Amino acid sequence: MSILRSRGYRIAAHALAVISLVVPAGAVRADADEAVLAASAPDASPAATAKPRTSLLSLYGPNYLIIGPENSPETGNVTSKFQLSFKYDAGGHIYLAYTQRIYWDITRNSEPILDLSVQPELFWLWRPAPERVGRWGLEDTRVGLVHESNGKNGPTSRSWNRLYLEPHFRWQGLFFEPRIWAILDTDEGNDDIADYAGYADLKFGYETASRQRFTVTGRQGLKHGSVQLDISLPMQSLFPDNGMRPWFYAQAWAGYGETLLFYNVRSYAFRIGLEFRS
Repeated sequence: MSILRSRGYRIAAHALAVISLVVPAGAVRADADEAVLAASAPDASPAATAKPRTSLLSLYGPNYLIIGPENSPETGNVTSKFQLSFKYDAGGHIYLAYTQRIYWDITRNSEPILDLSVQPELFWLWRPAPERVGRWGLEDTRVGLVHESNGKNGPTSRSWNRLYLEPHFRWQGLFFEPRIWAILDTDEGNDDIADYAGYADLKFGYETASRQRFTVTGRQGLKHGSVQLDISLPMQSLFPDNGMRPWFYAQAWAGYGETLLFYNVRSYAFRIGLEFRS
């Protein structure tokens, strides 16, 4: 277990280092307010009226480290999952994104890494006019390309490439984020992945005024499917006087394809841990 702790600490440190690059929204608004005040001053200089610098690197998907029991023919009794996800604003409504997930089988000798998922993305972001947002609840739409691979060679190699469309709908605290894709290419080791992953993710959720977030994601393949439940709670909403920054995170999984390596294996898992949000 000491090996697991050492690995966990190192990866959590890397995650925090990346997340620390993101400028909190409150800080950006404060800088903008200061710039406006400086520009309105009678002797405002060009330096004082310069636009505030904002971070081009921001969080993308959830960033978390969780651990818990799993029921699968390919793993032990307890597994751990770590995800790191961020995006970069390349300008012109174009974004580059990167998501990485690591799975550990911590009940076996040496706590081996069970599988790795690497997902670089390129997407274009479109935001409608405000009146359309109010009428349809459409917050934005993304059109992109995503590659996913487990970085292995030989018979355990898995990868696929997709073109996707992802509209985001929001009605106050409720949200609906379907991702519909066309499969462009697959590895020989997972050429039947559409039977298990299908052609869409359907994500439904609710976020409270205190940013407590509850999400259900369903995926139906041609023959099999899966469902995932995510719960994200700020520590301050659970313990108001502690001032802790990490969030409590819980995730439940049932179905096929949690790992890319075992995309055609059914598994059940429940894990809890920490999420790192700004």
